[in-house]
Amino acid sequence: MPFKRHDESCFNSNMDAIDRELIAMAIDGLPEDEQEIINALFFERVSYRVLAQRLNCSTTKVIDVRDQALKTLKTLIEKSVTDEH
Repeated sequence: MPFKRHDESCFNSNMDAIDRELIAMAIDGLPEDEQEIINALFFERVSYRVLAQRLNCSTTKVIDVRDQALKTLKTLIEKSVTDEH
């Protein structure tokens, strides 16, 4: 499930378009299951419980995949910023 670029309601209004694009590109670089969980939690604002039910897994699994996705996003964003300089 690709990142929903049209939903910018979660972005801070102080972020510029470059920051938004960087985040979107990093999310696109995640495995599909991690993209789905990040999109649901942060952009659709689905609860952990509801998302776990939707995915037929435990909330612990949702949290584990979220944590892994956030680590990967941090690495991808840091690498992208470092490569620019």
